Amino acid sequence: MNQHGQRQQPTFQDEAVFWYRSLPPVTKFLFTTFVVEVFIGTILLSPWYLIFIPENVLKIRYPEVWRLFTAFFFQKFGLNFAFQLYFLYRYSFDLETSKFAGRPADYVFFLLFEAGLILILAGFMISAGFDRLLLLNASLIMAIVYTWSQYNRNTMVALFFGLRFKAPYFPAVLLLYEFLVLQGQVPWDMVLGIVTGYIYHWLKEEYPATGGRLWLTTPRILYRFFPSASSTYSRPYVRYIMAITPIIGKLKKTAILDISIGLGLGIAGGYAFWYGYHVPSVKRREEFKLKLKQQ
Repeated sequence: MNQHGQRQQPTFQDEAVFWYRSLPPVTKFLFTTFVVEVFIGTILLSPWYLIFIPENVLKIRYPEVWRLFTAFFFQKFGLNFAFQLYFLYRYSFDLETSKFAGRPADYVFFLLFEAGLILILAGFMISAGFDRLLLLNASLIMAIVYTWSQYNRNTMVALFFGLRFKAPYFPAVLLLYEFLVLQGQVPWDMVLGIVTGYIYHWLKEEYPATGGRLWLTTPRILYRFFPSASSTYSRPYVRYIMAITPIIGKLKKTAILDISIGLGLGIAGGYAFWYGYHVPSVKRREEFKLKLKQQ
């Protein structure tokens, strides 16, 4: 209400804040991390500090373990970033609010399984010369898209120029489009995402449906930190947040969580920046920078 008793129309900023806070928690974390890391890699740090380099991760002295995380959330700013951000939001949101509705622990386990499998396979492929796998964001997003397509097999998808097809064909269409954009180069990062998505779906759904053993079950520890929607406030970190909220005043729980995510990413970025100077081979660094520019 304004001073004349009339209801004010919500501003764009109000609507943006409402939209952001309405995102389910896991998708919100993925979305926020992607945006913040692209900003860090574009403005504050060289992308070289964020890409996946297995030999640097496995170093005995100063292992660059942050790359296991940052490689999934960096993309050079541009049209690809816009597309990937949309796909991440659209299909992660739909998965988390439909197939994994009220079960954040199961969704987190799905993402961890995909990320772990992608890292293992990408490590072997990079050693074999697949330099396109220095960035793994497309792999994770394609794993999400593939999994969504399998759980929504009868859903129609509309793409370029009004082209419509059923969801199971969606990953293949995206793969073909990227193949044409790259002028005949195979987008191995996207292929890797489809393969790992297929492995998850086969182990979780198809193999058990034929009488086979269910190999993929969510670890109990994840239920402690990401309980079902009916027991949201049993999380240890949520209890802590609720305890300190009166001290902070009118700050809402969601605002505190958002601030925590920002601080965590800032600390991770600083950690990566500091350890980056300990890389002994300047020549090796320049080689990877050149490969990154070629992607």
